[in-house]
Amino acid sequence: TYQGSYRSERRGIHQNLESKFELNTLSDITSVTDLHGYIKKFSQISVALSPLSHSYFSSQAWVLQHEPKTFLEPELQPSLDMHFTKAMTFQAWISLAASSATMEPKPIFRKALGNLDLEMQHSCWSWNFPPSLSYGAHDYGGTMTNPETGLSEEFVGPNYSVPVQDGMPQFPELGSMVLHTLTVNETHATFMLNDGQIIGDAIPLPRPVTDCISQEVTLGSKGLTLAAVRYYPRQLTKAEVQEIYRGGNILSSVS
Repeated sequence: TYQGSYRSERRGIHQNLESKFELNTLSDITSVTDLHGYIKKFSQISVALSPLSHSYFSSQAWVLQHEPKTFLEPELQPSLDMHFTKAMTFQAWISLAASSATMEPKPIFRKALGNLDLEMQHSCWSWNFPPSLSYGAHDYGGTMTNPETGLSEEFVGPNYSVPVQDGMPQFPELGSMVLHTLTVNETHATFMLNDGQIIGDAIPLPRPVTDCISQEVTLGSKGLTLAAVRYYPRQLTKAEVQEIYRGGNILSSVS
C-alpha cells in the first residue's frame, strides 16, 4: 500500500515497485511450482532492498544493534549479562567497505581479556569476519601460540573461499548485506550464510567456549556495517535460520 500527494507520484512509486519486484511477470505464473519460485525470488529481492524488514524484536534473543551502523572502530558496549550456555548462536547482517577487504580477522562481537595492552590483544571470545572464532585466552593451556593469529588463544574457522581480483578478495559482503550466523555447542562451531548455507562443515572445537569476568565487550570493527546483531542463548537450527532470513523471525517468537 502506498500513497502520494499527486497522481504522478503514485504512478512513479507503482512503476518502481513493478520494476524491482518484476510484477509484470505475475501473469506468467501458471502452476504452484511457478508460484513458489516467484515467492522465493520476491523474498530475495526484499532482503536485498531492505535487510531490516526481517529484524523485528525477538523475545528469545539479545538484540545488540538494530539499525545498520558503519563502524570506524570497535565500540565499547555496556555491561551485558549474557549468560553463556552449552549451546548458543551469534547472528548479524554484515557488509564490508572495500578498504577493509582483507583476510585479516576483524571482530564483529568480542570480549577482550582485559583493558591493558597485552590483554586487549587477546580474546575471551571473539566472533570475527571473515567467519572465524577466537576464544579461551583466559584459560589457555597451550605452550604454543595458534598459527593463525600468533596469540595464546584458540582459533577456528572455515575456509571462506572467495575470488581475488587485483589482490583484493571479492567478498559477497562488499556493498551488500549478508546474513551471518555462528552456532556453538560444547564440541563444534558451525558458520552459516543467509538462509542456513553452511560454510564447509561443522568445525570441531579444541575445547568448549567459556566466558570470563572482563568488562571489555566491543561491537564492530573499522569498515564493517552491522545490522540486527543478535545473541541467542541456544543453538538455532538450520530451519530456524531459514525462517529468520526469509520472514523476519523464528515462528516460536511471534506465535
